[in-house]
Amino acid sequence: LTFRNFHNWMENGDEKAAEKYFNAMLEKPETRFLGLRGLLMQSLHAGDHERALGYVKQAHAMRPKTPWVVTNLFELSERTGDLDGAAAALKQAVKIKALPRGEADHKGAVVTLAKAEKLLAEGRRDEAFTLSRQADRAAPDFLAAALLHARLAVERKAYREAAKVVE
Repeated sequence: LTFRNFHNWMENGDEKAAEKYFNAMLEKPETRFLGLRGLLMQSLHAGDHERALGYVKQAHAMRPKTPWVVTNLFELSERTGDLDGAAAALKQAVKIKALPRGEADHKGAVVTLAKAEKLLAEGRRDEAFTLSRQADRAAPDFLAAALLHARLAVERKAYREAAKVVE
């Protein structure tokens, strides 16, 4: 099977043939990484984020410094609710320069805010406050983080802090 065959399968919508081709690629060490990428792309196209995360984790185990692997690992970890995994992937993405610092800071604030909201839902208000503050400070233009930070500051009667956040 050739790349041309694969390209024709994808254009003609023959997903089963392409999947068979990618799975065959998994059998050989020299084509395994490319087979994982193909299966990842198919999973993303189908909207199966859990399966895509499995493929990207395998690709990450093989080549952890590949930018598209790390960025997909971040996106899929975040999308599937693995916030700790997303934070670790984001840290690695910055380290290998797969994302610009400003974009990474904002994405990190989004993950931190999601963690804060999860803690808040669990009734862990003090920890949620700490994380909302971190998210707000990491990305001062991120309105959702500022709103949660200010709201939790008011709950704690930290009115000066809340006022500074609002300003």
